[in-house]
Amino acid sequence: MNTGTNKKLKRGLLFFTACWIIFAQSCMKFRISDSKAKAEFDKLGLSISFHYTTVDDITLHYTKSGSDTNPTLFFVHGSPGSWDAFKMYMKDTILLQHFRII
Repeated sequence: MNTGTNKKLKRGLLFFTACWIIFAQSCMKFRISDSKAKAEFDKLGLSISFHYTTVDDITLHYTKSGSDTNPTLFFVHGSPGSWDAFKMYMKDTILLQHFRII
C-alpha cells in the first residue's frame, strides 16, 4: 500500500470507530438505580422489589412486580442490556392482574 492509501484507511477506520461509539451510546441504555426505579413505581402506586443472588461467584440482579399468588412471567434480557428494558411491562396494570413479573 502506498502512503496515501494507508492514511485514507486510517481515517476511514477512525471515522467508523467514532460513528460506532456515538451510535452505540445513543442506542444502549444501561440499568437505572434501584432507588430511581422504586421512585418511578411508587409514583404509579405500584410495588417493585429488587433482589440479588449469587450463583458460582456470579451475582445476578433481578426485579419482581405483581402478586406472588399469580403465575410467574419471566423476562430475560440480552447482553448488553438491563431489566429496565421491560419496565413498561412491569408497570402494566393489566399484566399485573394476571402475572407476577420477574
